[in-house]
Amino acid sequence: MKSEELAITLQKSGVKFIALQITDLMGQLKGFEYPIKHLNKILKNGVRADGSSLGFSKVERSDILIMPDVDTLHILPWNKNIVRVFGNILTLEGKPYESDPRGILKKVLEEGEKSGFKFNVGPEPEFYLFDKDGMFIDKSTYADVDPYDKGMEFRRALSEILLELDIEPDVHHHEVGPGQNEIELKKDVEALKQADNLQKFKHAAKVLGAKMGFIVSFMPKPEINIAGNGMHLHLSILDKETGENLVVDKNLTLTDLAKNFIAGILNHAKGITAIVAPTVNSYKRLKPGYEAPVYICWGEFNRTAMIRIPAFKSRSSATIEYRTPDPMANPYLAFAVVIAAGLEGIKQNLEPPKPINMNTYKMNAEERNKLGIEMLPGNLYDAIQEMRKDPLISKVLGAKTMETFAEKLLKDWNDYKEHVEDPYELKVTDWEKRRYMFL
Repeated sequence: MKSEELAITLQKSGVKFIALQITDLMGQLKGFEYPIKHLNKILKNGVRADGSSLGFSKVERSDILIMPDVDTLHILPWNKNIVRVFGNILTLEGKPYESDPRGILKKVLEEGEKSGFKFNVGPEPEFYLFDKDGMFIDKSTYADVDPYDKGMEFRRALSEILLELDIEPDVHHHEVGPGQNEIELKKDVEALKQADNLQKFKHAAKVLGAKMGFIVSFMPKPEINIAGNGMHLHLSILDKETGENLVVDKNLTLTDLAKNFIAGILNHAKGITAIVAPTVNSYKRLKPGYEAPVYICWGEFNRTAMIRIPAFKSRSSATIEYRTPDPMANPYLAFAVVIAAGLEGIKQNLEPPKPINMNTYKMNAEERNKLGIEMLPGNLYDAIQEMRKDPLISKVLGAKTMETFAEKLLKDWNDYKEHVEDPYELKVTDWEKRRYMFL
């Protein structure tokens, strides 16, 4: 459908505004809204925006061009008067803008296609529900049901909204923590579309929460003695031509290709961490005892490993589960660096160490050292330094973008240090709650 016809059709259906949205480096949605009569012009020419105010560039050369991706256009379920479209960020000359998170992921996926692969990602975002006074909405635990599970109706309503947004939930349930919830998204979804889906998911959750009187928090660790919010990623490697899942072979045995991919992620685990766990609070989650990864290793079913191969029933459903990420991560950047690391492992034919099928939390230092198991960075500052040292991150993000990202994280770390007595103490501070609770 031509843009002129699309504008007329939308106006006839009652749409009054077009919301053009992008994602900034820290993963936050940003947007501009225009009367629907401007749709044709916006689709053809895009719109200019101030890149410096969005955190992308310096004021001396700050103009950027946002071009709508018409494939992402949809009417908002909670306001039928508004149609939303995600945009790609370009230079004023019409070239891909180096710091566009969506563009960074697209570039990695194009590189994968040149090698003959496509990638599906299935995220498992977790979140807490608080009442308006900041109290957990229930005291329930894993897989509890109503009336004890006070988030059931919220998850049902959110799942209905997701279906209207063409996002298919696999399952929803109460998680381990009080007031903690999880909605797993369908796993056989292409990486770029799934990153878009995650942005829509988080936005919809916040909007619905506000309407139902809940605070929806993706903060990785709201309290120190409860389960943290993770966002495990289920990764599938597909043959570009046939669509065949290459994680396992016809005998349902893990392929050498999948092992290469795992080895690549293990090889860059430290450098990737600042991107997939980008907050001070993220490192309060990455501690032993709550099924969050601490040690750089992989296992076949092991939930204490950083990477595991979950049980599967068929070749098409086999995935590689990467457990470090939390839902504060920018999904475009997170997917980009993880897939790029795995691709490097394939190209260099890297071999992973032997799988670890023991509880890594119960192993002593001598046992881990003997097996060559290293630790993930223990705090945001260390993670930033590991990221800066990793040439793959600089290659994927671009040196300038990586440094801009690092500076934003470092500002958080320095602010945190100024407001707490001991930045290394294992407790969740008021500073963290103010900074991350509502993002």
